[in-house]
Amino acid sequence: MKSAISEEKKLANIIRSQVAAVLRDIFDDADYGLPAGKKFATKLKKSIGAAKKGKVKLLDEVMKKYQS
Repeated sequence: MKSAISEEKKLANIIRSQVAAVLRDIFDDADYGLPAGKKFATKLKKSIGAAKKGKVKLLDEVMKKYQS
């Protein structure tokens, strides 16, 4: 009886790891490893600069703007 439970747990672990692997494949970044474009790099630098200066908006502020 103990070995049947042990085998069942092993099978459950295998299934769990396989499902997790498939989900990682589905949700993985398709652009991973590709260089960022100039436009993206420019926006990122601007965003980082604004964050350092404290010029950022809270999510609530942005949500209010688009919910009105």
